[in-house]
Formats: sequence, C-alpha cells, structure tokens
Amino acid sequence: MVFLKLRLDLRGIIVQLRIRGYNPGLKDDCFNAWCKVDFSFSSEPWLNYEQNDAEVFVSYEVSDLYFILKRLLCDELTEIEELDMREPDFNFTLHPKFDIRNDPKVAYVALGHEIRDIFMDWRVCFWHGGLTPNYLSVSLKRKEIQYLCSYFGLVTGQLSETDPAVRSMADAGVLIQ
Repeated sequence: MVFLKLRLDLRGIIVQLRIRGYNPGLKDDCFNAWCKVDFSFSSEPWLNYEQNDAEVFVSYEVSDLYFILKRLLCDELTEIEELDMREPDFNFTLHPKFDIRNDPKVAYVALGHEIRDIFMDWRVCFWHGGLTPNYLSVSLKRKEIQYLCSYFGLVTGQLSETDPAVRSMADAGVLIQ
C-alpha cells in the first residue's frame, strides 16, 4: 500500500505529514498502537525540523482528531478546545467561530466583519536529546483544517482515495506520493 503524504503551505512554512501503521482495533492497547509518522516543518533558510518513524500519535488519537476537526468544520464547537497527545510532540488548539463584538478588547467592528472564522493552532515541540522547552506554533485556516481533516479521514479509512475531497487534494498537490 502506498502511504500518501500531506503537504501544506502555511504562508511560507511547508508542513509535510505521513502517517503509517494506523490500527483502529488497538485503542485499549496504547503501547502497541503507535503509528509511524514522518513529518517536517521547513521554511528556507531558517527552519528545517524533521522526524521520521516518530511515534507521535497513538491510533485512536488520529481518529479522534478526524472527528473533532469535522465538528470544528461544521461549527459544532462553541468553546476553544485544547488537545494534548499522549506524546508531547504535538498540541492542537481549536478555535470555533467567534463574534468579535463579544470581545471586550475590541471597540469597533466593521459591518460584515463581525464573525471571526475557525482556526487551529498546531504546536510542535522540539526534541534535542530529549524534549526541550522550545516549540514552533503554526496556524491553520479553514481550508487547511479541511485538508488535515480529510487526510486523517484517509488514514483512518473514513475516506477513500476516490472520495471527491481526497481527489481534489491530490489535484491541488496537497496529497503527494
């Protein structure tokens, strides 16, 4: 089986993610349910962080991420959700739509700009002989969240390579070999 790689351009930071070894039947056996993950965050010349065969997701975390991102995309979340993975490499903070007029720090909101759309912060903690206090945080807008959600759906089998969303990602160069 060919494992496709997700490639996102987050306004100059290129994120690549490939997940292998997903097994939905091992939720209760966390120690044997690790996915093998290749990922990189790069922006020449200043950033080049890469890990291969990393155990950053337990299988159930991948499916949990798929379902909660679907909820975020469908505007079903009303509060900010912070998701810590079993391993501290990744942390996700999901921000639902927000009526900016409810922010006491904002004095004026232009007509038609009252609602801030969903977004997600993805924190990547750095390792150097062990976990360090250093991290990179990237922000994903709705389209990028849709891509990530569809990728998790593909990995978990919720979506197939023939699904229109997946085919569209391949056509756009977001899914690569």
